[in-house]
Amino acid sequence: MKTQIGSKMKYTISAVVLVLTCIVIFFSIKLSSQELKVINFPASYISYNSENDLSKSADIIVVGSPTEEFQSRKHQEVRHEDGSLADFYTLTDFKIEKFLKKPEIVHPNTINDDTITFTEPISIIDNNGERTIISLDGYQELKYGENYIVFLKDNGMGNYSVINMNEGKFNLQKDEISHLSAHGDKEGSDRHSQIRNEVLKKYINN
Repeated sequence: MKTQIGSKMKYTISAVVLVLTCIVIFFSIKLSSQELKVINFPASYISYNSENDLSKSADIIVVGSPTEEFQSRKHQEVRHEDGSLADFYTLTDFKIEKFLKKPEIVHPNTINDDTITFTEPISIIDNNGERTIISLDGYQELKYGENYIVFLKDNGMGNYSVINMNEGKFNLQKDEISHLSAHGDKEGSDRHSQIRNEVLKKYINN
């Protein structure tokens, strides 16, 4: 009798744990997939119009993919004393497949085993109680599960950053120009495609 009661209690506890686990997974998936408002800020930066100029300026050129979804990454925001936004960025952990360019000395703690950590000019911030994506010059984050060539430069703060905004990272599976075309930026769209073709020809299809 005691054995039967004990077994029923075990099954009941297991069922409760299973239900709670499903609830946690459901809300985690819902949170990670929800659409967030996007705010874009104009930015001043050095722009490169060719693969040759971009490669010369980069300290690191690396092939690989992000290790996690964008919303799960380390989002940073810096505030002034009055609460206004001073700076923002996302720390992205990137699984290394191959270095195409690497300096002899790299910043400590940026490369560990087969992963490099660098900053992207985009983040998720608390905007008056609402989680909001904030981006520089329409920059779009590296997508989880997709492979890229990324051009990085020492940002002077002990880390590396993507340079040349959207034209400093190139998806190996597809040409990510839809967002530029959607905003009527045909010049930016054409330039991105041109540099991407040059990058693929030099580093991938040679």
